[in-house]
This record gives sequence, structure tokens and C-alpha cells, in this order.
Amino acid sequence: MWIKVIIVLTFIGIVASLASGLFYLVNDKGDSRRTLRALTMRIGLSIGLFVFLMILIGLGVTVLLGKDGRSTTTDSDGSYEFGGFRTSGAVALSFEHPQYDSLDGRQVTIDPTGTVQVDVQLTGGPDAPPAAPPAATTDEGGEA
Repeated sequence: MWIKVIIVLTFIGIVASLASGLFYLVNDKGDSRRTLRALTMRIGLSIGLFVFLMILIGLGVTVLLGKDGRSTTTDSDGSYEFGGFRTSGAVALSFEHPQYDSLDGRQVTIDPTGTVQVDVQLTGGPDAPPAAPPAATTDEGGEA
């Protein structure tokens, strides 16, 4: 939740600095450095937001909730949470990380309390050996 708050506040700061830059540009008629400072602030906030999002992507695994379209990212210890379940039943979870093989469609059953614990382990990763290339075949079906 705190990640969304940081992102929204940063967007508000970007729009506010852009608006103040426009205000200073129109009112100061080029006689002040306030426009430059406001636009520099906007660029700094934009770059900071981009770096923040790239770090978040690198740290956590993205967990997708079936056909619902909702997603979340795990925290540093691998925990994640989806809220707002009104009923129990089966859902499909998918797990993605840029450095690991994805795990798609893991079926889990939500109990009546709306709680379930799912432990997964993604394969591949930066230390995994590279996959062997497929064997080449000829038209006759023999090895090339």
C-alpha cells in the first residue's frame, strides 16, 4: 500500500512542478530563474520515480490473480497479499520475475475465511545453467 502512496504523491509533485513552471514562465516573462528551478524539479522527480519503479521490479515477484486482472508484488521476504475476497473458491495464480522462469496458472482454493498460504519456488535465474538447445533433425527424422 505504501508503494502506491509514494507513486501517487510523486505524480502529484510532478504535475505541481510542471504547473508552477508554466505559471512562472507566463508571469515572470523570462526575468527569473524560477521557471528553470520548477522544471528541474519535475525532471528530478520523474527520474526518481523511474528509478524507484525499476528497483521495485527487480526486488519482487509479480503475482497475478487469475482472470480478475489484479496483481501485486512480493515484499523482500516473499510475502504478498490480495484483499477484498468476498467468497471462497478456486483461483489461478501466476508468478513472474524478470530473472526467473514464470509459473502460470497455479490453482489454489480460498477457504471461507479468505485466507490461503501458497509456497512456490521459481526455477531458472541468474545462477541456473543455460537450457540445452533442441536437437536438430533432418527431413527423414534422423539426427543432423
